[in-house]
Amino acid sequence: VAPSTPTTGSLDSVRQQVRRQLDRSYNDEIGGWGSAKILEYAEATLQFLLRGHLYDDLQARTRGLKNVWGFTEQTDPVWGGMVYASINRWGNTVKELRTESQAAALLLFASAYQLTGDTLFRDQIERIDRYLQGHMRDPGGLFYASQKDTVPGMSGLDIEAYYALSDSGRRQHVLPSTDHSTFIDLNARVIEGYVRAFEATGELRFLRTATDTALALRQERQTPGGWFLQLKPRSRL
Repeated sequence: VAPSTPTTGSLDSVRQQVRRQLDRSYNDEIGGWGSAKILEYAEATLQFLLRGHLYDDLQARTRGLKNVWGFTEQTDPVWGGMVYASINRWGNTVKELRTESQAAALLLFASAYQLTGDTLFRDQIERIDRYLQGHMRDPGGLFYASQKDTVPGMSGLDIEAYYALSDSGRRQHVLPSTDHSTFIDLNARVIEGYVRAFEATGELRFLRTATDTALALRQERQTPGGWFLQLKPRSRL
């Protein structure tokens, strides 16, 4: 519970307070926070990995890596991509794939790979990239907002059964509904994720993706006044 009066003092004391709150609320048995393992932002887990690296904090390192290991159970092995959440336990997933989840996953897997050298995390980076490039990139070089957990017109097959199919099996049906909006803040987060993927792996193609996306943002969204449009109306829905 937040204190009745604001905390005052140095930034270090505030940081220590936030750390204690994260430590208290982390569940070591499941390796995460709360019953819903939602990946929208990577910072809570990244602070564990950073603490483990900077201060040789074994508990923080273990907690961070356990959380990242859990998220490996939320990636699709066929198309790649990070689903939105697991409910109650890892792997009991909600089959919605949001772009903010892909960006956060790139940050987490790149950091975990750089910290450990474990090729499992390297493979997860490839899965996220494969999904973003194959399903979520528009012709102008930006990334769409999300792919829903519904498949238009599909009958006799629920979403769990759909995602259990192979690539060819899925494509016998239509693809899941996609929100083709290209929000600037989501694309900026994807750029950050690809830069981290490049830093962790040395793969220039990840840096090229980040650079190309940044150039597309500047070309499509920057106004003569210098500021950027969050969303530009499009004819495609």
